[in-house]
Order: sequence, then structure tokens, then C-alpha cells
Amino acid sequence: MLRRGTKRKLDSKTTDTLIGEGTICDGNIMSEASLRIEGQMNGDIACTGDVTIGQNAVVESNIEARDVIIAGQARGNIHTKGKLIVTSTGTLIGNINVKSFVIQEGGIFQGTSSMSTSIAAADRSAANVIDAQTHKQQKAEQKADQKSDQKSDQKSDHKSDHKSDHKSDHKSGHKSDQKAANAN
Repeated sequence: MLRRGTKRKLDSKTTDTLIGEGTICDGNIMSEASLRIEGQMNGDIACTGDVTIGQNAVVESNIEARDVIIAGQARGNIHTKGKLIVTSTGTLIGNINVKSFVIQEGGIFQGTSSMSTSIAAADRSAANVIDAQTHKQQKAEQKADQKSDQKSDQKSDHKSDHKSDHKSDHKSGHKSDQKAANAN
């Protein structure tokens, strides 16, 4: 029987809601506890806990949750505050914004991935890692420095070649002038 007036505290670490195999759910779900889907789900999911999509599940949803595990088929965008795991039997078609992303061998992911800037910045500073844009900028600066160095080397080589050519021409011209004067 249902108790009225008493609230039980929900544990977001335990599965509180199960959409069983053979069940079709159309509509949005908002849950404070974790959710496991073994059937079919069509509609957005906002979950404070974890969302697990079972191996036989088919889900067409945008999902926002703490952690998400996909062992079945999922189509939609995923946003997690934690980890997204696509298992070896899982398929995900959609864009993701997560703190951590794991795809096991055999798992399929088609879409774009990004990390939220505050999480990514903290992780980069902690791990002393630079992002792709910074890396690209550093490489461009290195190439520009190398080209600048090469141009200055070429200019100094050209000047020294020009000076030595001029000196040798001048000396040879002077010697030939002296030979001509001595012959006369």
C-alpha cells in the first residue's frame, strides 16, 4: 500500500525506476534517483542520478544525468556531470557534453563530443595538458619564428656573398688595372 504524508529519502546511487523489457514509454521523465531502461523510451530524461540503457533497450531521448551507461541503442544528445560509458554492445548517435567519455572496443559513437569549459579547464590545469587550439597556435608561432630566422639567415648570407663578390671583383679589377699599366 502507498503511504501518504511520509517522504522517504531517495538515494541517487540506487536504481529507483525501471522501464522493463517489453515496455514502451512515450514522454519525458524527471527523476531524483537513478533510472534503468531495458525497454523502449521516447522522450527526454532529466535525472539527478545515473541512467543505464540496457543491452536490449532502444532509446530516443536527450539525456541529462550524473553518469550514463549505454549498452543498447541510443539516439539523442547526452549531457553528464560525470562519466559517459558506451559498452561493447552499445550504440550512441548524438552529441555529447561530458566530463569523461569511455567507449569500449566494439561500441559505436557517431556525433560530436565536447567537455564543459569549467570541467575541462580544471582537468587541463591539473594534468598540465593543453587544448588543440592552443597547440595549433603554438605550432604556428614556432613556424613563424623559424621562417623569420631563415629570412634573416638568408639576408646575412646574401649580404656576405655580395660583399665578398664585390671585394673580389674590386681586387681583380684593381690587379688587372695594374697589369695593364705595367704592360704599357
